[in-house]
Amino acid sequence: MNMMKPLILAAALALTACVPQTKAASNIEILGNNGGDFYIYREGIFDHWIAGGTYSVRGFCGSACTMILMMGPSVCTYPEATWAFHAASRNGVIEPSVTEDVRSYYPPGLQVWFGQNAAHLHGADYAQLSGAEMIDAGYVKECL
Repeated sequence: MNMMKPLILAAALALTACVPQTKAASNIEILGNNGGDFYIYREGIFDHWIAGGTYSVRGFCGSACTMILMMGPSVCTYPEATWAFHAASRNGVIEPSVTEDVRSYYPPGLQVWFGQNAAHLHGADYAQLSGAEMIDAGYVKECL
């Protein structure tokens, strides 16, 4: 038996646990997502976007989860949701280039807010906005 197939399957199953999985044109509702590895999240978000999927944020969306904003009009939020932002870091050290990559996925006004309020935070420290604040600022549309 080809030994690569079990390894590939194991790797795919491991990623399944970390990245929101999608079906064509499905909606992923976020009730509580603390984020994770930037590169893994970015790939999963791109895959979902290409499949025509959408996201709705009803609960907590923090760290790498906020990169769903790259999907623009395919993302909505409920006013009671919480969005939490901080810099990308590894082993307790902020990674400026990755933080800038994350910031680039945000709408222009949120990029400014992020630079002023969250780009210096890491670990369990977040700058937060409610869904209502995100809607009012025009960063994301309200889920209907």
